[in-house]
Amino acid sequence: MASVNLKTHLTHNDYTVAVICPLELDLTAVRYMLDEEHPQLPVPAQSRDRTAYILGRLGPHNLVITTLPTGPAEINTAAAAAVNITRAFPAVELRLLVGIAGGVPSKQHDIRLGDVVVSAPAGTSGGVVCYDLGQETTDGFEMKGHLAPVPVPWTSMMPVMQSTHRKHSNRVAEYISLMLHRHPELSRVYRQPPGATDVLFASEYHHVGEGAPCTGCNKRHIVSRAHRAPKSQIFYGIVASGNRVIRNGVVRDSIARDAGGALCIDMQAAVVMKAFECVVIRGIANYCDSHASDEWNAYAAAAAAAVAKEMLTYFGPIEPRVKFHTQELVRTTSREAAYAESSRTMIDTRIFMNPICGQIVASQGDSASEGLIALPKPQAGAHSEYQLLTALRLPVPESSFLGAMKLMDILHDTCEMITGLTLRLPPFFQQLHRQVPLITQLFPHGASTRDPRPEGTRKLCLA
Repeated sequence: MASVNLKTHLTHNDYTVAVICPLELDLTAVRYMLDEEHPQLPVPAQSRDRTAYILGRLGPHNLVITTLPTGPAEINTAAAAAVNITRAFPAVELRLLVGIAGGVPSKQHDIRLGDVVVSAPAGTSGGVVCYDLGQETTDGFEMKGHLAPVPVPWTSMMPVMQSTHRKHSNRVAEYISLMLHRHPELSRVYRQPPGATDVLFASEYHHVGEGAPCTGCNKRHIVSRAHRAPKSQIFYGIVASGNRVIRNGVVRDSIARDAGGALCIDMQAAVVMKAFECVVIRGIANYCDSHASDEWNAYAAAAAAAVAKEMLTYFGPIEPRVKFHTQELVRTTSREAAYAESSRTMIDTRIFMNPICGQIVASQGDSASEGLIALPKPQAGAHSEYQLLTALRLPVPESSFLGAMKLMDILHDTCEMITGLTLRLPPFFQQLHRQVPLITQLFPHGASTRDPRPEGTRKLCLA
C-alpha cells in the first residue's frame, strides 16, 4: 500500500483536496496513486458522520478520499456522502469525482476504452447534464438538467494542461506504471487489457447470447476505426448523468445528443454535484451498449486516477483558508494570544467558549462580532446556542444580545470545523475562563448538576 506516515500530525483542517470515488475499484486506484498515506483522524464524539475516509498526500496536497455506499438508497447515500465530506473537512478547496463511465464514441470524438473524459463547459452546459430531468415537447425530449458549472480553478487549469499535451504526452501510462511498480500486487487487476478486446459494434446491433465475450456476435457489425496507439487519451466536454444503467447503443446516442454532445454517461455525477461542486473525471470502461463487459473497468479506473493526479500537479500548495479565519478569530480576542505556543490544552469548546463569548461581547459590544459573521459555518442550528446563552446569565448588554448569539454560534461552529469539538487554546483563555462562574450558571434550573467535562479538564480550568 502507499507508505503510511505515522509521524504526520494533521487535523481535518489540513486537507485541501477531496476525492469522491463511486466504486471500491475507483477508490483503490486513487488510493495507491498517493505518495504517502496518513493515519486516520479521530471522529468527534458528537459527529453523526460515520463515513470511512482515506487520508494521504499527493505532491504538496493533502487528500481525503471516500467512496459512495451501495444499496437500495444509493441516491440518498451518495448525496449524504457528498455533504459529509464537505462538513468534516472544511478547508477543502479542490473537489474531484473520479471513477468509470460508459463512453459515447462518435465521428467527432474517437473515444476508446481506457480513455478519460473530464467534465468541461461546452455550449450551454457547465460540464454535467442530468439527462433524467426535462420535458417532452412536440420536437422530442428537451433536457433541463443542467447543473452548476465546473469550478473555476479547474476550468482555469484545463487549457494549460491541454497546451502541455499538444507537445508532450499525458502522464496516464507513467502514473499507472509507477503505481504498479510500487504495488505489484495490483498488476493482476489494473493492467491494461489487450487492444483486441476493445471492440465497438454499431449502435443498433445488440449482443447475441449471454455474458461476455461477444463470441456469438456478428463481426460484420463491428465499426471500423483507424489504428491508434494503445495510449489513453483525454477528452474534455459534457458528462451525461442519470439514475439508469444504459446498455443500449441507440439510447446511448440519443441521450448524448439531447445532452448537447455528451462524451460519456454515468450514474453519480448529477447527484454528487448538487452538494459537491467538483470536476468529474471518468475512465471509459464500456460503450453503454449490450456488449459491455467488466474487462476494462479496473484499467479505466486507474486511468481516471492518473488523470486526477496529473491535474493536481498544476496547482501549487494550498493554504487552508480556515486557518486564516482561526488566526483572525483569536486575534480579535487577543493579539498576544494568537502567538502563544506554551501550555496549550485541549478544552471542550461547547462548555469553554460560552463564557469567553460573553466576556468578549460584554467588553466590546456589537463591534466584537464585526469581521466574524462572514466566517463559513455549516448547517448547525442556533437553537441550542440560544438556550446556553440565556442560561449563562452573563453580563451582556441587552442591546448586544443578538450580536452575542451570532458571535457564539460562529465561535462554536468555527471550532467544530477546525478540530471537531475541541480547540487548542493558550493560557490567556484559561485565565479568562476562570473569571466566570461556570457550572451553576450552565444549569440554573437544576436540570443537571454533573459537569460534563473530564476530571482532568475540570481541575485545569477551574483551579
